[in-house]
Amino acid sequence: MRLTWRKQPDETGLAQVCQKARGAILSADGVEVARVGATRGDAWHWYARDESRGIPWRNSAAEGIRYPPGTEGLEAAKADCRRYVEGCLRQRKQQEAPCSR
Repeated sequence: MRLTWRKQPDETGLAQVCQKARGAILSADGVEVARVGATRGDAWHWYARDESRGIPWRNSAAEGIRYPPGTEGLEAAKADCRRYVEGCLRQRKQQEAPCSR
C-alpha cells in the first residue's frame, strides 16, 4: 500500500484573508486516511481514521498531544501520524495472513 502526503489546499474567496497555516493530508492508495492540521494558535495536531483499512479513530489533540508551531512541529506531527497509520496497516496485514504451521 502506498502512503503519500499532500498539502491541504488553500482557502478560496474571502476565506483566504483569514487563512491559517496549511496542514497535510495522508492518503493510502489515493484514499484519505489522516490529516495534520493547525489548531488555534497554530499548534499542530493530527487525526486518522479508516475503519475499512483497519485504522481506528485517533486524534492527537484529544489525547493532549500538541506539536509546536512552525515547520518542525508540522514534520513531527506528520511523522507520528504516519507511524500510527503504518502500524495499523501492518497489524491488519498480519491478522489477515493465513496461519502457517
